Amino acid sequence: VVGFDPDLDLAILSVPGLAAEPLPRATENLPPGEDVVAAGFPWGGPYTLSQGRIRGTVVENGADIYGEAGVAREVYSIRGEVRSGNSGGPLLTPDGRVAGTVFAMSAVDPQTGYILTDAATAGWLDAAAELSEPVAAGGCLVR
Repeated sequence: VVGFDPDLDLAILSVPGLAAEPLPRATENLPPGEDVVAAGFPWGGPYTLSQGRIRGTVVENGADIYGEAGVAREVYSIRGEVRSGNSGGPLLTPDGRVAGTVFAMSAVDPQTGYILTDAATAGWLDAAAELSEPVAAGGCLVR
């Protein structure tokens, strides 16, 4: 871990020897109705791509990863399957650009997921290539 933000629940990882180029980013917010794909490992299973559609962009007020209130995050609300294990994975546009980082699934609607917008994580993503020194990521919170 070379970058860590407990408010965004975001970690930047260094992978020595990784030769892959970063995926292009969709730097503009996506409009409602836009098709998207969530990539990840839902429920700890195999790599899966799940279709979705942008419902809207909202500012979600909540807690950081330690339960401390007062955090505002810009997120997409999407209609589509986002499950535990998708968190941290990319939200992709149909042409392969990264539009956000999968953040959470709805606790009340199985067809709703929440994704940090590119704007919410841009500072970290812009700096990621220059980060190389390990940083503490803190302890895990058991809920």
